[in-house]
Amino acid sequence: MQVGAASGGGLVELASGVDALYLSGWAALSPLLCEQLHDKQLAARAAGEPQPFKFGGTEFKIWPHGFGRFPYRLEHRHGVLQLNPNSNLPPIRIQPRAEFLHGVGALGAARWFEDVIVDRCGFTELSVSRVDLHADFLGWQLSGEDRERFVCRARARTTYEDDGRWTGFSFGMRKTGTFTARIYDKTEELKRSKAGYWEDIWGSSYKRGEQVVRVEFELARKALREFQLSSPDEVVTAAGSLWLHMTTNWLSYRSPSGDATKARWPVAPEWDGVRRARLADEAHGLARMVEGRRRATVLGLTPGLVGYLASYAAAMGTEGIADTCDLVPELLERYEKHSERQFADRVAEKVKKARL
Repeated sequence: MQVGAASGGGLVELASGVDALYLSGWAALSPLLCEQLHDKQLAARAAGEPQPFKFGGTEFKIWPHGFGRFPYRLEHRHGVLQLNPNSNLPPIRIQPRAEFLHGVGALGAARWFEDVIVDRCGFTELSVSRVDLHADFLGWQLSGEDRERFVCRARARTTYEDDGRWTGFSFGMRKTGTFTARIYDKTEELKRSKAGYWEDIWGSSYKRGEQVVRVEFELARKALREFQLSSPDEVVTAAGSLWLHMTTNWLSYRSPSGDATKARWPVAPEWDGVRRARLADEAHGLARMVEGRRRATVLGLTPGLVGYLASYAAAMGTEGIADTCDLVPELLERYEKHSERQFADRVAEKVKKARL
């Protein structure tokens, strides 16, 4: 089935695949590397901001402090690399960024990080500690009352609403270390995030303003080991089978009947469409992901920028876009002299913060 085609119950599938991938790695962290990490982290603390750190042939930023059980945190535009040289657990933890994951595919992201680690540490063995599978649909209208139509093997479930309007359901608890699920209004979430690339991924089947419902399953390490899955290749290859298991045996959406036992209600046509989602490790193009995030950032800045320019026009007595903008260069130059700081330096600082 092609993405964008009807998939049952009137649903149209826009996209599906791996949405998050957390990796653990076994590798030898040499005493020299540990010493360099320690020294650079002290420099970051002294500077009060992340500092450049060369890991193999790739430049990361090392943060002044680690996170959780990992004392060293390295960040790159492609994701986060956490290191713990003094643990019986895997000493490396990896989390690719979403736009990188969708840009090059889950396996492409895993292999990029593996190559980086091998370049510095030699032999490396990666395993998946968590994978999130998703599918996005048009044509499914849900409300808070529909929670009674779900049959789930997990007892914990939560309904989310905003001013009485449904925004999502969640099923299961992360602390079990096995399965959880979320079904939510993805378009509502995008209003608060900068993941503007999703409209590009959804393509021509999506029209701005339409509600997109996301079905998402989170499978932690314990759950993956039940299926004897460990390596990134094993997990990604099995994504379709995992999706079928979760939508058949763990969670389902039913059509009410006269039967007092909800588990015997027939599966709803919409859920047939969810079951048939096309799960694939697709690479949507890293340039498209970066451009989508840039566009979303600009859209978020536009209302404030327009408001300030309108106030400036009112103060200066201009009315149109062109005559107002003609005055802006002179304004910026005067402010450079007053603040004793170049506009280009301010831009460079914003660019630096965006890359950290």
